[in-house]
Amino acid sequence: MKKSIVLCLMMMVSVMASAFDGEATVNGIRYKIITKGKDAKVCRSENNEKQYVGNIVIPATIEYEGVVCNVTAISQNAFEGSRITSVTIPSSVKEIGGRAFCNCNKLTKVEIGDGVTTIREKAFVLCEALKSITIPDNVKVIEEEAFYELRNLKSVSFGKGLTTIGRDAFSQSGLETLVIPDNVTKISGGAFWGCESLTSVVLGKGIKFINEGVFDRCNALQSVTIQGDLIAIGDNAFNDCKELRSISLPSSLKRITMGAFGGSGLESVTIPNGVELIGADVFRDCKNLKSVDIPNSVTEINDGAFQDCAELKTVTLPNGIKRLNSYLFLRCKNLVSVVVPESVVDISVKCFGNCDELTDVYFLGLPPKGYNIIGAFMNSHPEYISLHVLAANKNAFSSTEPWNNKFKEIVVIDEATLKKIRK
Repeated sequence: MKKSIVLCLMMMVSVMASAFDGEATVNGIRYKIITKGKDAKVCRSENNEKQYVGNIVIPATIEYEGVVCNVTAISQNAFEGSRITSVTIPSSVKEIGGRAFCNCNKLTKVEIGDGVTTIREKAFVLCEALKSITIPDNVKVIEEEAFYELRNLKSVSFGKGLTTIGRDAFSQSGLETLVIPDNVTKISGGAFWGCESLTSVVLGKGIKFINEGVFDRCNALQSVTIQGDLIAIGDNAFNDCKELRSISLPSSLKRITMGAFGGSGLESVTIPNGVELIGADVFRDCKNLKSVDIPNSVTEINDGAFQDCAELKTVTLPNGIKRLNSYLFLRCKNLVSVVVPESVVDISVKCFGNCDELTDVYFLGLPPKGYNIIGAFMNSHPEYISLHVLAANKNAFSSTEPWNNKFKEIVVIDEATLKKIRK
């Protein structure tokens, strides 16, 4: 029995020794030796008493107890808070660990070898002196906050092999232009939010979804080119992009969700045929938006989608939408006319609230219902609004409250006007 226990202990020690064989410092760089004779990882300086400083060149191999070891990784926190000014990473390294260069505020130059495949979370966060970075072709993943808050980082060149950019990876950086290569299939939420110097973006063919807040508060963004078959634009994706005057949306697009372009500088937008959903607040507070073309493929427009679009003057709603939701055109101060398709059966509270200049509403169907129709036109002075209806439906409006006693008049639409407004 005792022999068995001793044998088990010896086997355990042997396994541990093979997994972690020791530590070594070579030319001022400390390493953990993993699997003796094969791998070494750069690690934090011993007891943090002697921090790394100046120019660091990491070798591809080191010698440990007469055995050559390949340097395959930079460990978590390896250079965190150090005073290094440049670092050269050899092609033998496959991974840059989490927070490896965090808060290296004197770091101005990074050369990443072409063997690196992964840059872990917060690897270069707060490296405020870094102005440019080249990501080699073999890097597949840049994890969350890897280059977060690098306000002096003006440019990044992505390699062709990149597939994933993590959450907040470059948020609040100083990037000025951005080209996403075709192999990238995922840009996680907030990846570039708050990049206030970013002026142009080219999205490669691999992008199907622009996730939530990816370009939120990119105040200087003027140009967005979408090269792929985009399916959805997520919540607040381009929120507060105040210099974004126009955008060409692809025919593959199906959904635009909550606040996607809220507070942006859009002056006009054509929503492609095929889009089914316009989410809540999508164009909220687009103060320069003068026109919007909504196709008949759209079947749902959620609350407040166009609220506070002060320059919006005319809107033709899609034939297929059944409900005009709450606050849809709230405080559209210059909205003059609206065409309501025959498919609409319900109008919700404050849908046209505080539309001071609204004078003409064209109904192509029967009188819509609603809990409080007058509430739908709250503070829009319905007594000055003319209702334009089809001849076949005039009696229905004339015999139904409040359509027959709260609005200025009920007028039959003539054929010439009908041809113009019917989609």
